[in-house]
Amino acid sequence: NQSINLASNVTGTLPTANLPAGSILQVVEGTSSTEHEATGSADQDIGLSVAITPSSSSSKVLVTVSFLYKIFLSGSYGSTAQFQLLRGSTAIITRSGGTNQDYNVEASALSTSNYVTMATQLNMQILDSPSTTSATTYKVQSTGISSTRVECMLNNVRGSIVAYEVAV
Repeated sequence: NQSINLASNVTGTLPTANLPAGSILQVVEGTSSTEHEATGSADQDIGLSVAITPSSSSSKVLVTVSFLYKIFLSGSYGSTAQFQLLRGSTAIITRSGGTNQDYNVEASALSTSNYVTMATQLNMQILDSPSTTSATTYKVQSTGISSTRVECMLNNVRGSIVAYEVAV
């Protein structure tokens, strides 16, 4: 029997054509620990983005997002925040009111007082088909409805967005 030290004796790249469907070809992560606060109904980037360059135009990209957030509204009985995930400038996970609501993320809180607040973790994922070998950027946006204040990466707790290239 003979052993081989793979770390020092193997070089090069295994052609992706030799890998079975479902294999993870690359993983790229974007993170932020900077709290982002937004008020108003305009979509705003929250500072979480990741760029990936697929090795094949037939590859799929699994995108996962996770961050802590809080919604707050004073002087009302309801508070609503909406989130969306974009590939470039195209929403692939759309917020309420979007034209493509096949996957909708919305958080609401109701109260019997004149003050509404809620803090929780947001997790999103989607298996995307970007159909390109060019660098592709994914990013997250938030929207506060009716003057709801949305705080993402609450208390500067690290949020992440991860893109996995998947062989088909």
